[in-house]
Order: sequence, then structure tokens, then C-alpha cells
Amino acid sequence: ESIDCYFKQHISVPSQALLIENQSLETRLRNMLTKVAQMVCDPTLPGGCLFVLSLSETAGQYLPEQIVSEVNARFDSYTASLLEFFENEQGLGNISNKSSAKVLMGYIISLQLGIANMGRSGVKKDDIYDVIEHSLLSFDFNK
Repeated sequence: ESIDCYFKQHISVPSQALLIENQSLETRLRNMLTKVAQMVCDPTLPGGCLFVLSLSETAGQYLPEQIVSEVNARFDSYTASLLEFFENEQGLGNISNKSSAKVLMGYIISLQLGIANMGRSGVKKDDIYDVIEHSLLSFDFNK
């Protein structure tokens, strides 16, 4: 139940930034990653991301199988939605096909996981924003 609640309150918020119309893909990705940074650096919340921490713990043998299954199912659903998102963006011509949608999805997931760990480690939000800006340089946006 806590993973479900957390997903609805925190994980879905950054993802909504990807769906805003009349913004470039670059702006939508920047906004999504910035929202992740804001969440994991929010002093009113525990540091980091419950979902990222839970996901890392699924590799161990300490969580009940039901929790492992739920966390993995959420991750699979999330990655599938990002894969579909990038396939659509490539189909719309907003980003080149030089990298596959699967690679783009994996890259965004890696950024999100890294941002969550940076926030948990006490890295300042402005420093994370610099990393986000640098990461956007690696995309081949069609402007």
C-alpha cells in the first residue's frame, strides 16, 4: 500500500511533465528531471526516493516476495510507458531515430535513479540541475 501511495503522490508527478502539450521535448524532459530533483531534495521529505530504494532492495533477499513482485511490476510498467513515450516522440519527429527508443528510455531511467541517489547523498539541488542540463546535451532533438 505504501508503494502504491508513494507512486501516486510522487512518481506520477514528474511524469506528468512529459505530457504537457505545446512544449518542446527538450523542455518537457528538463521539467520532468527537474521535478525529480525537487522531490528528492525537498527538506520536508525523507531524502531520496522510496521507489528507488525499494527497487535496489529487490535484488537482495530481505524483502517479502509479494513486495518484490509489486515493485518489479511497477518498474516494468513505468519503463514500458517511457518506451512508448519515446517511440511516439520519434514517430512525431521530435527526436531522431539515431538512438532506439529503448536506449532513450534506459538513459532517462538511469538519470532518474542517479538524481534520486544524488539527492539522498546530500548533493545540492543546483548541482543536480547542472547535471540535468548537461545530460540534455546528449539528446538529438529535432528542433
